[in-house]
Amino acid sequence: METTKLTQQMKLLRKSNNYTQKYVSEYLHITRSAYSNYERGSRTPSYEIISSLSVLYQISPNTFYSDTDYQFSSYTKEDETFLKLLHSLPRQAQEEVLDFILFKKERYKS
Repeated sequence: METTKLTQQMKLLRKSNNYTQKYVSEYLHITRSAYSNYERGSRTPSYEIISSLSVLYQISPNTFYSDTDYQFSSYTKEDETFLKLLHSLPRQAQEEVLDFILFKKERYKS
């Protein structure tokens, strides 16, 4: 069991939002035990899982790896507005937006 910045942030964000592992795992469409493995550090979540968590918590995916607080202090107003709008969409629409962003990212690779 390896505790990393990622596992610490995942647990901190979940608890600070008063979410259960069951709630987060259902949001991610994975089992509770799979999510628990991420928090314990016995498995590493994919980029898609991290991206979905960033939508849920309205934060940048980089926050999971940084030493900064998870609040919007490191965001521009545009980042905050985008995340709030994205979070206001139904889950299916959020996934479609994420798919589109991943498509664009792949297209504009350097």
